Amino acid sequence: MRSEGVRDRQQVRVADTDAFLDRCLPDRFGVVDNIVQELGRRGLYHVSEERWDGFPDVDATAWSAERDQLCAAFTRLANFIIAEADNLLLGGLCSHSRWVDYHSVAGTAARTGAGSNTMRDSRPDCALVLSELHSADEKAWEKGTDQDQQDRRFVLGLSIGARHLTVWLQDRSGILGTETPIAYHENPEQLVQILVALVAQPEHALGSDPTMKVYRGLSDPPIPVYQLAGDAAESYMTSVATTRWVVEMGDGRSYLTLDAFDEEHPSNDGLITWAAMNYADREKNPEERKIYLLKQLWRASDSSAIFELDVDASDSDYVAKTAYHERVKLDGSEDTTASSIRRGLNCVRPPSGLFRTTKVIGVPIYNEPPVQAADDHSMDCVRTRTVLSTFGLPLTYFADRVELVRTVLDGVKGDRDMFARNILSADICPDNILIRALENGAPTGCLVNVDYALREASSLRAATESDHVANIDTPTEDFEETVDLIENTMKVLSKRGAIPNRPDFERTVLAHALRAVEDGDSKSRQPCTDVIPTVSYLTATASYIHRSSNTSPGARYTLQTLRWNVDVPPSRPTLDSELLKQQPWSRPTSIPYVSPELSGAQPLVFACRNSGRYRHIGHPVYWDAVHNVEAFFWSLLYICITRDGPGSHRRRELTCNMDEIRDPAEKAAVQSLRHITNCFFDGDAHTLLVNKRNLHRAAGTDSDDDFVKHVLPHVAPYFEPFKDTLRNLFDVLMLAYAFRAFEYRDIHSRAIAILEDLLNRLHLDHREDSSRARAYVLKKRGEYMHGLRHSV
Repeated sequence: MRSEGVRDRQQVRVADTDAFLDRCLPDRFGVVDNIVQELGRRGLYHVSEERWDGFPDVDATAWSAERDQLCAAFTRLANFIIAEADNLLLGGLCSHSRWVDYHSVAGTAARTGAGSNTMRDSRPDCALVLSELHSADEKAWEKGTDQDQQDRRFVLGLSIGARHLTVWLQDRSGILGTETPIAYHENPEQLVQILVALVAQPEHALGSDPTMKVYRGLSDPPIPVYQLAGDAAESYMTSVATTRWVVEMGDGRSYLTLDAFDEEHPSNDGLITWAAMNYADREKNPEERKIYLLKQLWRASDSSAIFELDVDASDSDYVAKTAYHERVKLDGSEDTTASSIRRGLNCVRPPSGLFRTTKVIGVPIYNEPPVQAADDHSMDCVRTRTVLSTFGLPLTYFADRVELVRTVLDGVKGDRDMFARNILSADICPDNILIRALENGAPTGCLVNVDYALREASSLRAATESDHVANIDTPTEDFEETVDLIENTMKVLSKRGAIPNRPDFERTVLAHALRAVEDGDSKSRQPCTDVIPTVSYLTATASYIHRSSNTSPGARYTLQTLRWNVDVPPSRPTLDSELLKQQPWSRPTSIPYVSPELSGAQPLVFACRNSGRYRHIGHPVYWDAVHNVEAFFWSLLYICITRDGPGSHRRRELTCNMDEIRDPAEKAAVQSLRHITNCFFDGDAHTLLVNKRNLHRAAGTDSDDDFVKHVLPHVAPYFEPFKDTLRNLFDVLMLAYAFRAFEYRDIHSRAIAILEDLLNRLHLDHREDSSRARAYVLKKRGEYMHGLRHSV
């Protein structure tokens, strides 16, 4: 459960200490008082002194000198409490668990049976890690709790000092801690309650997923991880990708996972994507086994934006088919962070200074508190699973340039088809643009993860339709006068050379431009103010057409030339305060591919040259099709910059050791490539947002070639034919954002035309059909599919 994701969600909260213990770590068996009395009789707790035996009695300033003593004393005491609880309960509930001192390997997460032999007897949720949590240790812990433990829903941990401790719970909503530090010397019952609960509660109450069990072959039934013996665990769980799970679904079916896909840019939604087969098919002939995609993630449970697509909700050939979707249930109730994990606790923002400690047992705690959201209450997330009958590989596994472009093109078509039904895919990224096998002439690309989508509110649709432009066939006298003024202004500017290429616009073009830009609001403005944005729009459009199509000087522009002779949906205005309340909004999770307008707490305009009342910088804006098309653009650009040919591996320049590069010019080029990659894809959310906003704001200004100067040169040589396409996509997106007119409302068609042009040009070059790289990728792909079917 990655710390960056928690910071990004701004969800660090605390709950009343007594309520936290009673609900999350209760004394279910009523043995705490008996154990405390026995500890007193054994001399492990000195009642008169209110002090645990062997614990250091120092203040925080002497912590580094005494932490070894504390770690040893805590481990000894915790294991005695486990043994005593096991004796009292007489059920062997605790005999398989013990605390181990991992202080010497600080930051390493313990996994039952995974790693070194010294870890075999420890439970993953009771592992003791005592260290100052530096970044390397934090990454090691996260790998253990998130990546290696795919069956883990949350993790519990302690931060402990010489006199106090705090209990922490980390889940997909963030981090939750006890509000008041526990004085564990003065309150021995609370310490005993915590340690007993950590070993005596049901596994799902300690973070495990009872619906996921380890597959052990045809003859042995699957069992939970914690029931595996040490050697068996090492045998069945050699790596994250090869660990096979039997996942029990709510409809009674079970699926056997065969492989786990790596995410290009992991997010905090806990997304796991497996290649899987129906568990009942394991005894079938391998060639008869159908391979599915099984996706699991956590999403906001109370967002009206999110809905689950029904099995037959999408009839597009370019959208993956959903075989089954569910909100996971445990004990008959939905598995949500608010109810099944946090047990209905009132979670509020912590007091200042609570996160200053670096003395940690368990989950990572930050030295500096993340910036908090305005809302005091934490986000409630629900766990969902989706089975897709459409199987394939992520976009990064392309075999050649034609397949790459065709797959992206088909993905855009799928998004267009969904948008026509008032549905917006909310997570477009290379992982969710699928390359599927060519079957009976079906497209090679499609969108997946479409169960994570937005449905447009009907009330908002009605509100935006009321603002639709008036019929141009019945213009008013004032409208005609304004068109005359625009026509004269364009002629003057053209003669002065202020408009590149001196375009000649039909009068109907001027009228359409005026209507599109003013967005049905001409009555509230004077004609002179209407002229400015319309002339700017016409000028920018002419410049774009001239650059992308190489039109001749003095070219005649008609509705057909500009592709304005199409029916377009009503303009969706940026939102006023009332409309904003109706907008479905759930921030996308694949941050590197998200428009900067969607990267903040709410969608905001960052580039617009229309001076209308809906069009000023910093105003809330509706999540629209243009934002999804921009996600396709960033996905394609990401591959063109980080790959240098077919396959899924990154360019050598991004992975090599800089110290081994001797040539200064080569080193500078590699550093520049890594800098651009970090600015737009690999950096933190703030870095990506700032750089993308700067590109948006520069579009159409004197520095509008920033993209051409600083980004395009880093496209790999293999993708040289893509440069014009990437620039055309970028330019049409910026034109759409700047004026929110025809290009904005018809953005899918514009992007499809640009990609089809590239595809046609690539088809003229047949050299790639016989390339060794393409043949190798296709061979490996065939072996992979064969291996999946024969892996059981």
